[in-house]
Amino acid sequence: MLRQLYKTTILSIKEYRNSNPLQLASSTAFFTLFALPPILIILISVLGIIVKPDMLRGELFSKLSAVLGDKSTETVNMIFRNFRALAGDPLRSILGFLFLTFVATTLMSLIKRSINQLWHLKVREGATIREILAGRGLSFLVVLISGLLFLLSLVSDTFLAFLGSRLHALFPGKDVFFIKTINFLFSVLSITGWFGIIFKLLPNARIAWKPALVGGFCTALLFTLGKFILGRVLIRSDIGSVFGTSASVIVLLLFIFYSSLIFYYGAVFTKNYAAAIGRPVRAARQSVKFKIIEIEESNSPVSKH
Repeated sequence: MLRQLYKTTILSIKEYRNSNPLQLASSTAFFTLFALPPILIILISVLGIIVKPDMLRGELFSKLSAVLGDKSTETVNMIFRNFRALAGDPLRSILGFLFLTFVATTLMSLIKRSINQLWHLKVREGATIREILAGRGLSFLVVLISGLLFLLSLVSDTFLAFLGSRLHALFPGKDVFFIKTINFLFSVLSITGWFGIIFKLLPNARIAWKPALVGGFCTALLFTLGKFILGRVLIRSDIGSVFGTSASVIVLLLFIFYSSLIFYYGAVFTKNYAAAIGRPVRAARQSVKFKIIEIEESNSPVSKH
């Protein structure tokens, strides 16, 4: 098992280096900068039916602040407020929500095309309107699932707070270690589920749940480690002295860029792991597999008659 994972890891690194990851990650980071506020608005609007919107918004930006720092989070919050201010009468609100949905699902479509490229999949030409709408609906579903996982994390935070008070009474001084360990494990599991769902549902592919979840788990470990390192390096770095007032936006872009690099490596790992266990990724009904091969051209001169 470990030997198989090691071989898959090395193979994925070699393949990933030849897949133009910088271009994929940079395009994802650039578009996410514009799509993040609409996604937050959609999540707060839809999930606000279950939880108080103000509390949900506070928790969302609190978690962003823990990773990106106060300045970058305030920039996102400012863009968020400006988007919300556009809504006025009911007609404008409906049109605005449709526009936000289009922006959010376009980001998911970009990620889908990137995974398709890494998995050597190509969508057949001439997609019908029904297939296009179905793809947008699936992208919107992934956004909602992301929100539900966030709600689950809020429930876990409440449970951990209750558990912490109990553990403090039973094991004074050791409760912090237990809570941090449980919080880390739950965070990895929830991110694993999120990545696994993306690998399973988003691409134009058929992949079994086992490789999707194993790939999601490996990606979650790398993402959690990267988030820990990036959160401290970017927040504590002296970017402000270089970029001035735009430093908060640069920090946000860099974090999304490096996170995208990790995510797309996880996609390559997932594909190779699926092949290694004999359950390879297959093309869905509306897509086809393709292969990239090198062709050596002859340098011999062309004879003239």
